[in-house]
Amino acid sequence: GERVDDLRERAPHRPGRAGALADDQRTAGVAPRRTALHVQLGAVAVHLEGGHLVEGDDGVVRDVWGWSFKNKIEADTPLRAFPAAPRRPGAAATIGLLHADLDGSETKYAPVKRAELVGAGLDAWLLGHVHAPHALGPASPIGYLGSVAGTNPGEPGAHGPWAIDAARDGTLAFEQVPLAPLRYDALTVDVSDLDATAIEGDALAIRIDREAAAWIEDRGGELARTDALALRVSLVGETAHAAALREAAAQVTGQRLKVDRPRTFAESIVDATRPALDVEALAADDSYPGLIARRLVALEARGPAAARVLARTRARGGRDLAARTAWRELSAQAKDVTDDELYERLARSARRTLEALAAQREETSG
Repeated sequence: GERVDDLRERAPHRPGRAGALADDQRTAGVAPRRTALHVQLGAVAVHLEGGHLVEGDDGVVRDVWGWSFKNKIEADTPLRAFPAAPRRPGAAATIGLLHADLDGSETKYAPVKRAELVGAGLDAWLLGHVHAPHALGPASPIGYLGSVAGTNPGEPGAHGPWAIDAARDGTLAFEQVPLAPLRYDALTVDVSDLDATAIEGDALAIRIDREAAAWIEDRGGELARTDALALRVSLVGETAHAAALREAAAQVTGQRLKVDRPRTFAESIVDATRPALDVEALAADDSYPGLIARRLVALEARGPAAARVLARTRARGGRDLAARTAWRELSAQAKDVTDDELYERLARSARRTLEALAAQREETSG
């Protein structure tokens, strides 16, 4: 059958490093269905030194400023020579297009601080360089447009050009148009209730199919133009059948799921489950895990034994921290932790320790 590797072969190749902003977003931030703004920008070089006044079919004038790399290395902020008062009469909105490393410090890719962009006085800054898009909007008009498509599973979520409208009163509206034919994303699947018999059958594949279908339905029309969806599946929950789950996951990994619109694949499956623990049974055991289990039972019961553990923890923690001058401030802050918070932290720590010991035991026996 069709596998996710087949999609990677057919997907359009994009360079690993984002190029100039026009390479990241060929529409320069405006969707093809818009009017003169995208037509004009499509014909204008990215180096819009001095700004570029653009009048749309609606008669609204936008002032667009832009800058991209002129050299292979740009170690200085591109805003150093930016005019102090860039706004020009007649423009409803002033928008900046910039290829830069936002909030970067020691970088070769035109580092620029957000405060610099805010201080420049423009209505919006649309950035290129990082492939992951930011959640742009009227309240956050500074950020990355992202690449037009995710190039690997590390670039999940919606990708595509942005439609940005400027009204006569200067109000900006932002809309991302997810046009990427191949989308990577993440799916979490709880397998706590699957027993060994079910796992040895098709239960895991059926569960992933069901959760993927629900995930797609929750996103409505967001995936309308997506041809294929590659999901990185994380299995979560408590299980006593980790080995059987791993075998079943290997059979599903890379395979096409039964969801048809869009075609959906399990790109990878990560086992993030925790060992199922019978804490009461462990507490009866005369061993190191048994000791931890007894303390966990006491902490969850919140009885006299838990109070003694709490007192010892506070006393020991205070002495250890006070002995280190650099930690005295932290010691003072620790005193503000309530008993309930400390109970919960200690219980979480004990449970994580038991889970780690159980996982080690399973690996050794496997």
